[in-house]
Amino acid sequence: MSIWRCASHAISRAASPGQGGGNLPYFLDSNVLIGYYFHVADTWGTEATDVFEDPEPNHSSTGVWAECFGDGTGGRCHTIQQNLGREFRRAAAGVK
Repeated sequence: MSIWRCASHAISRAASPGQGGGNLPYFLDSNVLIGYYFHVADTWGTEATDVFEDPEPNHSSTGVWAECFGDGTGGRCHTIQQNLGREFRRAAAGVK
């Protein structure tokens, strides 16, 4: 059985009411699901392939996570949190 057929079978079983609606019966690596989406998108028509062939830069979930939360040294969310804390302390000091 090919990996695509296996992923398709697992996804259809997970979506059935007998399997609890959205719970996969076993772990599927995200790369398997992404590969499955690419494989199936070829049969979805031009709208789906337009999304995959978009010329704008595409970013992996790992890259987006690292940009938002950092690689252990910060990230945009950490910077925003620090700036908010600094502004709050500055405003609180002005109230005294």
